[in-house]
Amino acid sequence: GWLRKRTRRGRWVRRWYLLDSTGIYYSHSPPSSSSSATSSKKFVKLVDARTLAAKNVRTNPAEFEVWHPSQNRAMAALRATNANEAQQWVDAINHACERQRLVDE
Repeated sequence: GWLRKRTRRGRWVRRWYLLDSTGIYYSHSPPSSSSSATSSKKFVKLVDARTLAAKNVRTNPAEFEVWHPSQNRAMAALRATNANEAQQWVDAINHACERQRLVDE
């Protein structure tokens, strides 16, 4: 769905995000119905599901960060429409990461 991503310059830009079993991807627009989203050349893989984690940002309940736990750093700061939507994204991302770890074992 739509989220805002903080750029290196501190601006918030709107991007379409997709979470699947392989990772989280983003694009300038949703995928067309005629092709799968992850095979679309418009999508950029933000981070692999094996190295994915998310956590809420304390200063704004609608914001969260996508983390690379082994490097102990945030890959992206994202903003949802509200705190509930942000929590749904955080839960879904962390669940996808845990699911991928179980598959790898």
